Amino acid sequence: MELLTLAALQHLPSSVVFVADLTEECGTSVADQWAIRRELRARFPAKPWLDVLSKSDLLQDVWQLAEQQQQQPHPNSSSSSGAGVLGGAAAAAADVQDAVQFAAALPGAVRVSSVTEQGLVQLQEGLVQMLQSDAATTEAAAGAALVQEHSSTASLLQ
Repeated sequence: MELLTLAALQHLPSSVVFVADLTEECGTSVADQWAIRRELRARFPAKPWLDVLSKSDLLQDVWQLAEQQQQQPHPNSSSSSGAGVLGGAAAAAADVQDAVQFAAALPGAVRVSSVTEQGLVQLQEGLVQMLQSDAATTEAAAGAALVQEHSSTASLLQ
């Protein structure tokens, strides 16, 4: 991964929008896209995060199979919540090899198509919500730093 990108994510107030192309027309395999996502997610667990699956108009069969897979109980899961085959912590640890597994692992991902405009409103809403949350966190941190600075200055003056 590009070091400048990683440094910016590490040190600047930022959010992550991870866009995956499950058609693999981007030139990166689904397995490699999952590995990149998993690495970024592990490096930045506290960052606001939005998963986006692009080209949804080309993946109708994938969505159907992923939804079927999510309904099946996972053999290693003691939960009967029907959260999906690769839900939660299992999704973070699992190796995803194909588009169906990827989609099943991220049931909350925004599915978008620039051709049909499917999901664009949800994407916009998700971005606004994420940025508002990030701004509130940054504002709170700045306020806490200002209080701490004022407190330090006051103790020096005494």
